[in-house]
Amino acid sequence: MTLAGLSIGLSASIIFGAVVKPVLALLRDQFRIPKISSDPEIQKNWKKLHKHPDPSGIWVGHAERIYFFFALAAHSWEAVGIWLVFKLGAKWEAWNHMGFVPEEPDKGRAPANPDDSVRPLQWARARRIWAAMGYGTFVVGTALNLFISGIGVAVASSDSLLNFLLSVPIDLNWK
Repeated sequence: MTLAGLSIGLSASIIFGAVVKPVLALLRDQFRIPKISSDPEIQKNWKKLHKHPDPSGIWVGHAERIYFFFALAAHSWEAVGIWLVFKLGAKWEAWNHMGFVPEEPDKGRAPANPDDSVRPLQWARARRIWAAMGYGTFVVGTALNLFISGIGVAVASSDSLLNFLLSVPIDLNWK
């Protein structure tokens, strides 16, 4: 693989990576995280807690595509596996914290209206849907990044495509 091929392939991976965010947004739209309370303050804080997308996830996705591209270009499935294990461990820890949201979100606060309190089953259902959404975007986003990086490596390895792109005459003397 040539340096030009690597450059074009990496560029293709970065450009094709633009589809990941809308695909994940479409996936998140399939999950309707329910309201947990009619109390505006509780509901506002609940929305802040499960808001998407998290900017850190977007940057991890960009870095992941670049990492996967070079790992696949080097035919290093071990490097791909190491990243997946690292990512799983990091996500596992994050999910443990996601599970540590309060058992009773309105504990210690007596709502003015008893109907504003968060019911346990409603709270459990909302947390389950939130966790399913997080898992879905984690798996689908990682799979898309691996697939897109593979396309970039295929572009980088394609001699006929590279020869065509590199042989296109460019006239810099515009008149």
